Formats: sequence, C-alpha cells, structure tokens
Amino acid sequence: MHVTQVAKIKIPKSYNLVLLFSLSSKKNPILHLLVLTRRIKGEKKVAYPHPLLGAINGNKIETMRAAKLLQYARQWRSTAKEVFDHSILFAQFLSILHLTDTYICSPTLVYGPSMLPTLNFTGDVLLVDKLSPLLGKVGTGDVVLVRSPENPRKTITKRVLGMEGDRVTFLLDPAHSARSHSLVVPKGHVWIQGDNIYASNDSRHVGPIPYGLILGRVFCRLSSGNMYGHLGTLDHWDNDSDENCNCN
Repeated sequence: MHVTQVAKIKIPKSYNLVLLFSLSSKKNPILHLLVLTRRIKGEKKVAYPHPLLGAINGNKIETMRAAKLLQYARQWRSTAKEVFDHSILFAQFLSILHLTDTYICSPTLVYGPSMLPTLNFTGDVLLVDKLSPLLGKVGTGDVVLVRSPENPRKTITKRVLGMEGDRVTFLLDPAHSARSHSLVVPKGHVWIQGDNIYASNDSRHVGPIPYGLILGRVFCRLSSGNMYGHLGTLDHWDNDSDENCNCN
C-alpha cells in the first residue's frame, strides 16, 4: 500500500496508531482514518497484517473494539452515500418543478364574482399556460392571469377584450347608466374586463394595462363541478358584447 506522509506526529509510547478506514479508487484519492488507542500497561505492541486494522496491540478486547469501529465507519459511509444520492434526486426534482411552475404551466385557485358565470364564485382550480405571454400568443377573448396594476402582490383573473391598436367601447357604469366611452388601446397594452361587468374592477377603472403584467393564459379548468373542461375564448361575450364592450 502506497503511503504519502502529510505530517510528522509523535506518538506516545503508551498509545498505538490504529488504521480504522481506508479507501482507494481511480476516482477518489486514498483516504485513511487513523485513531490513537491507549495500550494496556505491560502489553507489547503487535503488528497485524490486516491492512484495514494496521498495527494494534495484542489485547483481544482492543482488537474487537477496533473492528467494531471499522464496521460503524463502513455503515456510516454507506448511509451517507445513500442520503447524498437521494438528496441529489430530490434537488433535481425540485428544480424541474420550479422551472415548470415558473415558465411552463402551473395550477391556480381563483374565486370571486368578477368572472361569473364563466368561473364559479366559490372557486375554481385553473391550469395556467406560462409560455403563451412570453411567445406573444395571448389574444382577444383569452382568459388570463394578471398581476394587479394596483397591488403587485395580488393576481387577478380577467378576459382580454382588446389588444394594442384596437378601439374599445365600454359602459362606464352599467348598473346605473347606459353611458359609454371609447378609446384606442395604446401600444404594449391590453384591455381586460371581468365577464361579470357589474362586479369587476378592471380596465374600465384602471385603464389599459401593460402586456408585461400578464402572467399566463388560462386553458383548462379543474373543479369539483367540472373535473376537466376546456375554457373557451368568447363563449360568454359573444351573446352580449354589443351591450358591454365592442372591439374593432
């Protein structure tokens, strides 16, 4: 066995140097675990040929103790390797999950009256496509998840009713008046509204919002009443768009 001297250590006469652990491979350097053991008075030092035990004294109890320590060292190495391997797999799983949730697709729970009757008041679990906004695939009629322009910590779910360059006509206060207003959506912005115009805080109140606030496009609904359902685009607004909002 090749030995490389790394330090000079003076061993007292009443102690023995015991080699408890040795590891050598092509990928790993040679690793030795050396322990000093006290020699019983009157006993002589005996050199054992076993390469993992090294030179220990002739007492059987000391020999058994060294062998048991060696067994513990092997078990610890095996357990540590197993824990390390599982930790690597778990870290990879978390990385993939984070990337998927952030940039590809994620489930989102939404509730409230603003998207009635398309979405339930008590809550719906929606699948949100995160790639569409990045690729510019969001269009008029899509239901989108948006970061609130009034409170960046909140997200809201609305329907896109106008892209940049579109002229939109909408009712200012549909519950009390038929008065309408028109404007052209500026560049880099979109016009969003809730399907329930009587209980929605949307672009009618805050104006067109920047396209960059769109976090994702809702493409599927998972809920107790409808375990799987494709969320259409203009399935609700086609019937009454003349009363609520016209996009040209």
